[in-house]
Amino acid sequence: MAGQVAVGGRDWKRSTLDARRTRVADAAAQPVSEKYEDIVARLARVVERLEGGGLSLEESIAAFEEGIGLARAGATKLEEAERKVEVLLEGDRTAPFSTQEK
Repeated sequence: MAGQVAVGGRDWKRSTLDARRTRVADAAAQPVSEKYEDIVARLARVVERLEGGGLSLEESIAAFEEGIGLARAGATKLEEAERKVEVLLEGDRTAPFSTQEK
């Protein structure tokens, strides 16, 4: 039947997973305005909640999604910092200092 999906069916699971992937990808694509340290602190709280074991399956999946988004946001912040450092050091390439006398 067109437009109907059996609950628990494969199509429902696939569309639910696709929707979750889209939300996580969208969150990761958003500009990261939070400080890196704040992202890491939020990620640590998510991990604590997951490790605590008191979450339902749905809550666990939602927390996992949040954690993945935060991990990606943190990685983006680190990559941005690396690029900045590389740009700053670009014109500062020198030969290593030698302590041996010739």
